[in-house]
Amino acid sequence: MFRLNGQVSGMLAVTIATSLGSTGLESQKVNAAPQKADAFELPAGSEPDMLYIRFDDGVDPDAAMALFTDKNASNHLSELNGATWSRATGRLKRSEVALLHGKAQKTTGKSLPDPWQGLYVKLAGGMDAAVAMNRLQDTGMVNKVLPVPVSISPYFPSPDQQPNQGYLLTSADNGIGAEEVWNRFGITGEGVRVCDIESEFDDQHCDLPPVNALGPFFLPGNGRDHGTASIGCVAALNDGLGTTGIAHGVDEVLFAPGREIVQTDQGPVTRYIDSAILEATMNMEAGDVLLIEQAIYGPNAGENPANQRGSVPVEWFEPYYDAIVLAVANGIIVIEPAGNGYENLDDAIYSQGNGGHWPFLLQNDSGAIMVGGGRSGQSWGVSRSRHSWSNYGATVDVQGWGDSIMTTGYGWAHNEANCDYTDRYSGTSGASAILAGTTALLQSYYKNRWNGTLSPADMKWILQNTGVPQRDGQNPAAENIGPLPDLVAATDFLESLTPLHRVPEQHATIQDAIDAAGNGDTILVGPGLWKSFEVDKKNLLIQSTHGKDSTYIDGFGDMRCILCLDSDVQIEGFTIQNCRADDGAGIYAAGEELTVKSCLFRNNFVTTSGGGVWSNCDKTTIEDCTFQENRAWFAGAGLHTLGEEANVSDCVFEQNNADNGGGFNIRTASSMIHNCMFMHNEARFTGGGLDLWHGEHVVQSCYFEGNNSNKGGGVSVAQTASATFTSCEFFWNTADILGAGAWLENAPARFELCRFMKNVAFDAGGAIKSSQDSNPEIISSVLCGNMPQHIHGQYQDLGDNCLAEHCDDANVDGILDECEVVQGDVNGDGNVAVDDILAVIAAFGACAGCDEDVNGDGVVNVNDLLFIINCWNGEC
Repeated sequence: MFRLNGQVSGMLAVTIATSLGSTGLESQKVNAAPQKADAFELPAGSEPDMLYIRFDDGVDPDAAMALFTDKNASNHLSELNGATWSRATGRLKRSEVALLHGKAQKTTGKSLPDPWQGLYVKLAGGMDAAVAMNRLQDTGMVNKVLPVPVSISPYFPSPDQQPNQGYLLTSADNGIGAEEVWNRFGITGEGVRVCDIESEFDDQHCDLPPVNALGPFFLPGNGRDHGTASIGCVAALNDGLGTTGIAHGVDEVLFAPGREIVQTDQGPVTRYIDSAILEATMNMEAGDVLLIEQAIYGPNAGENPANQRGSVPVEWFEPYYDAIVLAVANGIIVIEPAGNGYENLDDAIYSQGNGGHWPFLLQNDSGAIMVGGGRSGQSWGVSRSRHSWSNYGATVDVQGWGDSIMTTGYGWAHNEANCDYTDRYSGTSGASAILAGTTALLQSYYKNRWNGTLSPADMKWILQNTGVPQRDGQNPAAENIGPLPDLVAATDFLESLTPLHRVPEQHATIQDAIDAAGNGDTILVGPGLWKSFEVDKKNLLIQSTHGKDSTYIDGFGDMRCILCLDSDVQIEGFTIQNCRADDGAGIYAAGEELTVKSCLFRNNFVTTSGGGVWSNCDKTTIEDCTFQENRAWFAGAGLHTLGEEANVSDCVFEQNNADNGGGFNIRTASSMIHNCMFMHNEARFTGGGLDLWHGEHVVQSCYFEGNNSNKGGGVSVAQTASATFTSCEFFWNTADILGAGAWLENAPARFELCRFMKNVAFDAGGAIKSSQDSNPEIISSVLCGNMPQHIHGQYQDLGDNCLAEHCDDANVDGILDECEVVQGDVNGDGNVAVDDILAVIAAFGACAGCDEDVNGDGVVNVNDLLFIINCWNGEC
């Protein structure tokens, strides 16, 4: 089915796949195996005293560095004496990095490097970085150690002066068509954020909007004009004075310093581009635009680079590439200058060396939109032909003006403090700034016109395939820098894909719009209270324009709200309420596929099953929905699914009531339930929160609190079902008979990394009741305060579980006091005291694996005794 949400269309997807071939994030990265150098030398253009280290997974980078710099440790490296270090993830928390990393891996389907394992290390004066690199590679803890490239801003001054913004005009005048899009659609960037990674900018400039900095520390001496000019291209104010940004209506402009100095207890620490990319990604949403106005020196930079010759895109440095891949996989549109290095990025030198990291091969495409510098046509030379200084190659996606750009800053066109302008901004910096504005405006059009978000791959494809081709000039078009984007052609293309039906502007009711629509059409519904509707044998996307808080489908207490038969339907952004039926009061669906997103189902009632939703589709997908105060006399007051496959994520089930499955009753052949909350739901018989009947089910990162049933207050698994629960929490659920947390009846189950806390069953199984042949596997889980006992019935303890009478955690470290491992507590009584010292003395001698061998060296001796004494003094 054709969707205008996250992808351009079903038929376009085929075209994209054909055009991209093996490129993009879906392909496997092609690398050579890195070779360890016996006598490594820092390449030209490297920071002389900086290293990047990526530690092996499972190694704590801070702990490893503490060992390397501890003169008394066996792992001490003298080359790191006096070194300071900081995480490559900047100010982000571990949980934030894990969120970005996990989402990126889910999106790409690939194992990606964990940014949390990366550190930047500043060596003390006089220390040899090359020697330190070789020593670090021998430690057995390091996955990769790299020299850090110097970053530069790819700006290239031009003698041309053109006191106007010709790039705003249509393609007939060699512009990108921004003015035409403003005038045609009344859209100027709304709904989009833009972040510029720079050296510095003029935060007092008269023609710039407020800019929110993601770091207060700028690296001094780099000048503020470059950032001022770039931000002006994108977002200069539309106030009748000075210049006007391509996407001047953007919701927010962010700034992230590409380098910054942070004062720490260890002294000044310099942060780098990957830190900026990750922090920006954490502060943005899918569809927002990230402009990286930096370049680095590549292998052809020479011994003492004094200009930009030999400079290359930042992704040549693998940590920066990894950060870009992660941002793109999180839906961020990344704009990256190709650089002003006079380089052919297809040259053989870019598929050798560099630790086997070759990002300019098409099969390793990072997903960023890489921008070359084309001639503007405002001065000598052929418009849209390559400037000689612009890097080129297959991986360069599109071009922007590389000269004669009128924007804020520098003062060559108008020189006034905090209100200066230039008509000479240029280079791939200027070209990339134009592309940042272009993508922000196109994304704004798509969000506001189609209620969707263009993915990075879709955005790139549209710009390339609707742009105006590169031309031969002083340099041949075969030296690829891509087409010049044409916003008029891009929006014309999107307008042509699918008819759009607007309610009430074009149709008085939703049903009228459905009757008029064809397969693959989109129906956009404005705010208001709307009556029920039916979809029969059609493939449609039905969306609200303003979301569920202002758009209602109401059954008025006596009718079903939505009926979908033999259809493939996506419904998004509605409150569906006061509906009544035998089955499926809110939505009843039987057909190929049902997708429901960002909806609220409340106060719906059925005499049988599925108060909120009843679906017997081949595939059912429910995302970001809330089911509240729905009722069913039989099963699934909130949600009831049959069919082959169900995927339910980011949903809330609250205060629903049924005989079985107060929140959700599921009978599909297989299901994935992820990141859902089940709170205060009730079932008369089984499964207060979740009731699994038949099929194979995976439940991840879900939370069950205050649910109640006769059996299985939180969840029940029965009727030939099987289930795996990972990272789930069960808190204060109750059962009138059995299994307050979970009730299993002849149903194989596995609980891993789960927590059962203070669940209460009247008869048996406060946490889990295992009946008949269920025999669940339990691993790395915590069970505390459950009554009358944690588990009743047979189960398999696979280790690393904590079963505690109380749920106290005095030091708030996530480990219950009763399960805390106290260092030096040899006899396991929870304290370090004289009894532990005596136990160590009594065990002196060879004693591999015994508790008294606290340092694990196979011998109990004075070293173990000293460790115990230190712990007794609180120093371990």
